Amino acid sequence: MKAIQFLQTSPEELKREILRELIPIIKSIQEDLKSPKREQYLTISDVCDLLSISRSTLNSWTKSGKLMSCGISGRVYYKMSEIESSMIPLNSSPLKSAA
Repeated sequence: MKAIQFLQTSPEELKREILRELIPIIKSIQEDLKSPKREQYLTISDVCDLLSISRSTLNSWTKSGKLMSCGISGRVYYKMSEIESSMIPLNSSPLKSAA
C-alpha cells in the first residue's frame, strides 16, 4: 500500500483523490449487478444441506414432483431457481383462512 501524505492538501484535493480511486470500483460493481446471473446448479448434498433434509426426503420430493431434478452423465443436479420456486408462503395457508 502506498503511503499518502496530506501535507498542503486541501479538502477538495483529498476528495478528488478519493473519488479518482473509488469511481472505477463503483463502476465495476454496477456492471456486475447489471450482468445476467447464471443459473446455479446444486448437487444432492448441496440441496440436503441447504434445506436441512435427508437424502431420502429429497428423493421422495423429487419422485412426487415437489422438486425437479436434472442430470448429465449420471449426475443429478437441482436448479436453485427451481428450489426457490417450489417454496410456498406459509401465511397463505388454507388452514389460516378457515379460522
